Amino acid sequence: MTTIAGLTSFSGTAAERAAAAVPLTGDKKIAQEDFVHDYRTRLALSGTDSIGTGAWTGVTWTSAPVDPLGAWSGSNPKRFTVPAGIILARFVADTLWATNTTGQRSTQIGKDGGFSHPEFEGAPFNDFDASSGGSSTNGAPVASPWITVAFGEYYELGVYQTSGGNLNLQAQGTWLEVEWRA
Repeated sequence: MTTIAGLTSFSGTAAERAAAAVPLTGDKKIAQEDFVHDYRTRLALSGTDSIGTGAWTGVTWTSAPVDPLGAWSGSNPKRFTVPAGIILARFVADTLWATNTTGQRSTQIGKDGGFSHPEFEGAPFNDFDASSGGSSTNGAPVASPWITVAFGEYYELGVYQTSGGNLNLQAQGTWLEVEWRA
C-alpha cells in the first residue's frame, strides 16, 4: 500500500485485492487499485519575467496556486521536482510575450537542467516567428503525452527568444500545469 496526499493506492495478490474491494450495487465490485490517482501542480507568475535574447532560460515562477505534493519550492523557483510515489507525468504550458515583432519565440520542457531539442523522449516543444504571426504577443503552447518519470528528477519550462534584447513574459498568459500519476 502507498499513501500520497491522503490517498491510498493498493496492490497485492488477487485474493488481497478482492478483500479490499468496495461494493457497488448487486454483485459488482471495484478494487481500490482500479482507481487512478492523479494530482496536479500549477505554476504561475505574479508579474513579468525578463528573458534575455538568444539563450534558453528557465521561467522563474512566483507561485504554485495548486501543488498538493510540494513539487515546487520558492527557494528554487525555476524547477519542479518529481515527488515520491509518482511514476508518470504530463506537461501543459503556455507563454504570453510582451509586444515585439522581431525574431523567434520557443517553449520547451527541459529535464534536469537541459534544453537541447528534444531534451527527452516525449519532450514538448513549440516555436513561432514573431514577425509573421500578426499578433506579436503570441505564445508557444506545449503539451506532452504521459511520460515515465522518477522520484527526484526535475523539470523546467524553458523559453527562448531572439528579439535582440530582453523581452518580458506576461503573467496573465504564462503558466505551467503538470499532471502527476501515482
